[in-house]
Amino acid sequence: MLRRCAVGHRLVTHTVLAFLWIFLLSALPSSASIALDATSTSLAGAGATSLSWTHVLGSGGNRMVVCGVTFGYNDTALSSPLNPAPSVTFDGVTMTASVQAPTHAQSSTAKIYSQLFYISDSGLGARVGSYTVAVTIPTAVTGGASAGCTSLFGVNQAAPEATGTEYSGSSTPAPSISLTTVTAGDWVIDALAGGYGSSGSALPNAGQTSLYNVQSAAGAKTTAGSNGGEISAGSYELVANPGLVTVGWTATVSRQAYAAAAFAPAATVNYTVTTAVSPVGSGSVSLSPNLASFPAGSSVQVTANPGIGYVFSNFTGNLTGTTNPATLVVNGNESLTANFVIVRFASSRTCGVPPGVTAPW
Repeated sequence: MLRRCAVGHRLVTHTVLAFLWIFLLSALPSSASIALDATSTSLAGAGATSLSWTHVLGSGGNRMVVCGVTFGYNDTALSSPLNPAPSVTFDGVTMTASVQAPTHAQSSTAKIYSQLFYISDSGLGARVGSYTVAVTIPTAVTGGASAGCTSLFGVNQAAPEATGTEYSGSSTPAPSISLTTVTAGDWVIDALAGGYGSSGSALPNAGQTSLYNVQSAAGAKTTAGSNGGEISAGSYELVANPGLVTVGWTATVSRQAYAAAAFAPAATVNYTVTTAVSPVGSGSVSLSPNLASFPAGSSVQVTANPGIGYVFSNFTGNLTGTTNPATLVVNGNESLTANFVIVRFASSRTCGVPPGVTAPW
């Protein structure tokens, strides 16, 4: 008996722990999906100290604009990090500077730069339409300057979950960055700067989708040596499951600076739908789909089912009208009531009761 009790106790304990684990997992917030809004680019040749162009910003929830800024110098070594650093504004609002490549000292022959900037809805406000993106470059470039911006919907309104950089003063190794993402559905966005002598090219690795890929005109060196131009390229990769992810490019360049950042999707907000009938016991209400809670924006079919002796009259509350079934769009915790009325007969004769005799109901 004691043995059976001990075994039973362990079974009960394991069962309780299993249910508790399932409950904790179900309590974790789910995430929406990031969606691409628009991209835009700008480029300039030797002598540029700024970039300015128009980006068309769409209307949506949880927006984020991410810009990659790249430029190079043919004959001036760069400090690392750049000081003074470049700055980027979106319609006059300063964007947040994120990871910069390289993050360590450069040799005199590797003069290339790449950095990501971002701005969320807190800075974008209610803006929808065409707006100016402006980049201020601290020292006039001799190897070209380029930038590309990408606007997104459904992004967590916070700093990137993970960032990384890669730098090489030569053509090898190929640009590559490994990041560890935390949230399912992250987007890894990158910015590649590649310097070249006479020509260059860059292709994103498998699994990445190109956002932009432009080349600035080559500029002349002020000292002896060949001229040089600059490639600016950006891509994104959707990371379905959190964990280690590697992004990179196949690039024909003579030097490279590469930056990448992982942006998480916004958490999905769920709401409840509470139903009632009036009078009590007059019928029921069914929902399709029938869930404990619904993601914001869900469409739910609501059906009023009259009980015996009642007919449906109308819906009141967060759903109104006489249409049955009706569709409810869930934008908050919703509450509705299905109203029924007793069936009334025109006369007792209709019910088969002789004239002058009162029906028993």
